[in-house]
Amino acid sequence: MAEPTAYQFSLQEVITALLKEQGISEGNWTVSIEFGFAALIAGPNPAEASPSGIVQVRNLSLVKAGPETPLHLVVSAAALEK
Repeated sequence: MAEPTAYQFSLQEVITALLKEQGISEGNWTVSIEFGFAALIAGPNPAEASPSGIVQVRNLSLVKAGPETPLHLVVSAAALEK
């Protein structure tokens, strides 16, 4: 059997893992992603360079979920298995 080379996680799985890692056992939580943006002139060679953009994922944060947070992005820390 082939050895896996990648694992994919849903946002709920990421939130759950981070809550467990931090020992958080109360409250409703979601994840926040901070992006960075940059503009530049780029291309495969100078003759084909054109205005371009770069998007960076700078960090992930656990944040308390508010009433406006979509329920599919909320994890209850109290409901997690210990």
